Amino acid sequence: MGALLSFLFLVFLSGIFFVGIVAYRIYRSVKDAAQQFRNFGTGSGNAASGAAGSRRRDSGDTIIDRRGSDKAKRRIFSDNEGEYVDFEEER
Repeated sequence: MGALLSFLFLVFLSGIFFVGIVAYRIYRSVKDAAQQFRNFGTGSGNAASGAAGSRRRDSGDTIIDRRGSDKAKRRIFSDNEGEYVDFEEER
């Protein structure tokens, strides 16, 4: 009887341990996502306002945008490219 109770107690403790690990991993992923979101907002704010922007990559490299605001905001595609595709259904 004592061995059965010891075994059940061990199963209960290991269950609590695994639930704790899962809760910690969820907490950590939410915390990392929030940090990444905060960093993204501050990094893109400079580029959106037209000033020279810089962004740090995961590898530790820093990318600095030294283009003028006119060149940074110009359209890449012409007006007639990529806007609309005429679709016809085949039967």
